[in-house]
Amino acid sequence: MATSMAQAPLPNCEICEQNIGRRYCIDCEQYFCKTCEEFHLKSKSCRDHVFQDLRQINPKEKKVKCKEHNENMTYYCTTCSMLVCKICLPNRHTKHDFTLPSEAALKFKTDLEPHIEQMKTVVISIGQQRTTLEGKTNQFINSNERIVNAIKQKGSELKDIVDKIVYGKVANVTTEEQVNLQKKIEEERILKNTQERAEMVLLKVINAVENQGDTMLLNSHQSLQQAIQSMSDITKSDLEFPTLTFEDGSLDEIILTEMIGNVIISKTNLVNNAHGKSRLKQVGIQAGVVTSSNEDEVSYGKHIRSKSTGLDERAVYTASGGQEVIVVKGDITGLDVDVIVNGANRYLNHSDGLAKVLITKGGKSIQDECDQYTRYQGPLSEGECYSSKPGTLKCHMIVHAVGPSWQGGYNREEDLLQKCVKRAIVETEKNKYTTIAIPALCTGIFGYPAHQATRAIAQAVRDYFKRSKTSTVKTVCLCDVNDSSIDLFVKAGDKMFDQGVDGGRRPSGGGNRHSDKAGIQKPKNELIQPSQKPVVDSNTMYSVDIGNLILKVYQGEITAVKVDVIVNGTNTDLDLDLTKGAVANAIRTKGGKELKYQLKSQKKAMGIYGIAVTTNTPSKSFPCGAVIHIDMTDLNSSGHAALNPVTLKDKVKKALKKTDELRKATVAFPALGTSNSNVTTKEAAEQMFKAVEKFNSKPVHYVKEVHVVIFQQQMKTDFMAAIKECVDNSTSNNKGYVRRFLNWFSG
Repeated sequence: MATSMAQAPLPNCEICEQNIGRRYCIDCEQYFCKTCEEFHLKSKSCRDHVFQDLRQINPKEKKVKCKEHNENMTYYCTTCSMLVCKICLPNRHTKHDFTLPSEAALKFKTDLEPHIEQMKTVVISIGQQRTTLEGKTNQFINSNERIVNAIKQKGSELKDIVDKIVYGKVANVTTEEQVNLQKKIEEERILKNTQERAEMVLLKVINAVENQGDTMLLNSHQSLQQAIQSMSDITKSDLEFPTLTFEDGSLDEIILTEMIGNVIISKTNLVNNAHGKSRLKQVGIQAGVVTSSNEDEVSYGKHIRSKSTGLDERAVYTASGGQEVIVVKGDITGLDVDVIVNGANRYLNHSDGLAKVLITKGGKSIQDECDQYTRYQGPLSEGECYSSKPGTLKCHMIVHAVGPSWQGGYNREEDLLQKCVKRAIVETEKNKYTTIAIPALCTGIFGYPAHQATRAIAQAVRDYFKRSKTSTVKTVCLCDVNDSSIDLFVKAGDKMFDQGVDGGRRPSGGGNRHSDKAGIQKPKNELIQPSQKPVVDSNTMYSVDIGNLILKVYQGEITAVKVDVIVNGTNTDLDLDLTKGAVANAIRTKGGKELKYQLKSQKKAMGIYGIAVTTNTPSKSFPCGAVIHIDMTDLNSSGHAALNPVTLKDKVKKALKKTDELRKATVAFPALGTSNSNVTTKEAAEQMFKAVEKFNSKPVHYVKEVHVVIFQQQMKTDFMAAIKECVDNSTSNNKGYVRRFLNWFSG
């Protein structure tokens, strides 16, 4: 029986010419049968030739030659993501992973398939948005026409005396129409262009998968991935129009502004930003137009009533998303807000400070609810929050935030405090509340310095709204009963809320504090002048700000330090040389069998890149989450101390870069190179300082603190002195990015 589709004839073996050639030699470009293939590979000159099954061969595919060796590209290096010939592979791609082009192309095709479906969905979604946009545009135009006619009809009844008002209101409506239509026309144009681009990308990807050969597909895979990535950031268009209605006014000539009626603009996101609200307020003042937003009615309906409650509003700032941040002095329980934040201990035992006041005013039910939670769930950790009912207080919810106890500033106190603030805002948003009051957390029995705590709280609020500009939380009150804390909140707000980015400070209604410096921030790479030099008050710990990074030097056991990552100097074989180094020995002891297993699997990466990462389950004795192992072999084998520091600087930079890639905020180093690499303490300090300075000069997204933890007392003293000398030299020469110096001491 004849088949419905013609089959291509199978080629004969080009050697024996008798059997079917089911195998293809990529190097000779000839078809072989199985028997001839075996003889071919036994030949000394052909033993390395690569064969493929006949079904893997695409006769239309164009062969790509190596430009350097004029050999077929017979392999695909997965390490370098490129086609290579048989000569390039052993010479330039030693120890790299490789595969056949057909296998690599098959994997790439598989990876592209979900993107095709995703792009189809994008194209359909944009088309639907355009259709919806067109319909709402027509509705909006018709609505505007009806309102304009109603205003004109009403104005004609008032004759000459109200002509000015009539046409003024018509002008306002027309302006609103033009503004919104212009925005929608622009959005329609963007949607159209985006849809066309998406269709082109979709066709390009489909064509590549269906029509291109393996080689051409692999050569174009980077451009395809870039095209796909360019369409992945498409955001939904705002399809909402303001709903305009006309409220009929009376014909009482005494109040001319109310005769015509009010144009009400509602249900739109176009005006829910600082500039839009300011513009609408001007329209209302000039022409008697009442503007309102559904969102405004919910979010801004609970402003502080300074006169009626005795609360003193000192400053009002605008965050990136248009949210209000208000500094107010007074009893936090007197604020008309949805949520109050309470600084609590781990056991939620509210017996002191603000917590006690909340129980006194809100009733014992608050404490009972917290006791029930800790009884079944156990105590909270620092940085965690629990939300309870407010008892008889007029707010809707209390967020009990467990802030950190002050321990000198090097146990992540700032991170934990900011975590409390951000979680409190998240809890507010999750429960669909819009206003929250935050006191000066941790400044009481927790011992947190007030100037640092208020700064950390203000920064946390600013950073949260920078990342969540569309947050449903619209008002944050920073509140305290002490003038000193309020002054520090205002100072922190002036620094944190930039005038150009966040909206800066606006004059408040109830306060008398004003500042010409509100919203002005210094440049990132500001140089420290000689008059701003720090004074080292203690040898216990030295801390210096290098741009956006904090470098801390102190004595301790590095594996017990509370940081995200610790760095360990080792060798290519990753045996840690555990018998010679105290750091390596401590890591081996605390890491256990799991560490040994990870080290074994990371040997290949260490051999290629000179760096490897092992993970750790944090514990009380070993709290870090990861260990970065740096190959120190070239330092150990150089045999000359003068050659070591340059290499050491590069190794420190490599470890810092890896920490940032891991998205970790804190990293701790030992005094690298001083144990087995003939590097002096002074040389190590200088090179580590230069490495941190150089690392800060490039974009750093996650790393905030770099710790140098030294076990020996004398080495710590020498290292600290060398770092101080580096700082002084950088300051006096106006080099680097050092802006300010802070020195803490403990014990």
